[in-house]
Amino acid sequence: GRIIRNIRRKIEGDEGLEEVFAVALSRAAQIRGQKQRQRGWKLYSWHTPETKCIGKGKARTPYKFGVKVSLTSTNRRAKGGQFILHTKALPGNPYDGHTLKDVIEETEALTGREIERAYVRQRLPGHKAPNPWWVFKSGQMRGVHGQIKKELRPRSAIKPVIGHCKTDGHLGRYFLKGCLGDHINAVMSAVGYNLRLILKWLRKLLRKIIAAIRETGMAHAKGIAQRTLEETGMGRVPHKIRKFEVVTRLTPGVEDLEPVAWSGDHGLTVVEPAPFGVAAAITPSTHPVPTIINNAISLIAAGNSAVFNPPPAAKNISALGLH
Repeated sequence: GRIIRNIRRKIEGDEGLEEVFAVALSRAAQIRGQKQRQRGWKLYSWHTPETKCIGKGKARTPYKFGVKVSLTSTNRRAKGGQFILHTKALPGNPYDGHTLKDVIEETEALTGREIERAYVRQRLPGHKAPNPWWVFKSGQMRGVHGQIKKELRPRSAIKPVIGHCKTDGHLGRYFLKGCLGDHINAVMSAVGYNLRLILKWLRKLLRKIIAAIRETGMAHAKGIAQRTLEETGMGRVPHKIRKFEVVTRLTPGVEDLEPVAWSGDHGLTVVEPAPFGVAAAITPSTHPVPTIINNAISLIAAGNSAVFNPPPAAKNISALGLH
């Protein structure tokens, strides 16, 4: 209290300084005057006054300081993973049961689909929900049978989603200011989580595409080698088949594009591969199709697009190889 009184006494009568110190003095007076068990608004953080004390009900962590966030995901796992459909910051520490109605309506507006059943945690009753009789809580016994009982089991799958958002998506600690920053941080964390799932799924798809290119190249190696010799008049068929074997087996794919990190006395260095975009590939007349296979595997594995320029002397066999 002494510092507050000294500052007020020294800036008294100076309107400019009083305006500058108005916010800081009001927060300082709030912190000095608030009690531990008082009712009403309390200031828990100087730089983020919107921070609230959220009761957890656990012996290990009876309460936490922050802002509530709502996450909605699909009950059935998609091919790419458990995607987040809706996320929203809930400033002001609202009662959990009063947030379900808005979350369901906003999720339906985003997806364009009506939610048939909602599976929530035990402390989240569906007050004023569109269909409160279709809201099921974890551990519920009444009215749970058949298909509903099977669908209620994967409800705990949202826990890993929340954990990944906290560790990988900075959902556990906000770095943006104000209530708007809380909303932006929650949305960007969910977007980043979905993008990581999509990239993971695309890597699996690229592996299948590259495996198909390798298999198809070896299956048609002899026929394409013979037709290449007939069109260009260059080389020998065994040598061309050997070229197919080399490019299909030894061309590096997605497995060679993992991030690499070095750490030492001077810090941490991380190298992550990134695509260039569109690459132009010039095809020779001697081995046009093996060159196309080699370039296709290398460029597709890195996420690039390719434009091939076949020579006039091997344009027909190059078109067949691309096909």
